[in-house]
Amino acid sequence: DILSEKIEQLTEWSLKKPVIRLNNERFKHYVKTPPRNYSMIIMLTALSPQRQCAICKQAHDEFQIVAQSWRYSSAFSNKIFFAMVDFDEGSEVFQYVLGHSGMILLNEAPKITGPNGKRKGLVNVQ
Repeated sequence: DILSEKIEQLTEWSLKKPVIRLNNERFKHYVKTPPRNYSMIIMLTALSPQRQCAICKQAHDEFQIVAQSWRYSSAFSNKIFFAMVDFDEGSEVFQYVLGHSGMILLNEAPKITGPNGKRKGLVNVQ
């Protein structure tokens, strides 16, 4: 089934590298398209020097440390995955989320709403 295939692929990628690189197509398939019963902690960033994002490299390095720590944690499971989208590989994702090229941390949880009916999960760091 599709969900099992998604989880299997994400798990395989995360065991190779703790932060999965997503482009526009992968974001649509693994994050936005159901079914999905797992969470994605996603950093949207701009690592290319031409983008002149001074904090992006430093934040990316710290994000790698957090993802690596999760990968080797006893709590590691296939319910949470760490991923990143670089602006040059996924500009449509940036347009979808906020429409700019700053650094963004995004927690894409399964389709669950809070008591006020609003989804939680977007953290915008500028």
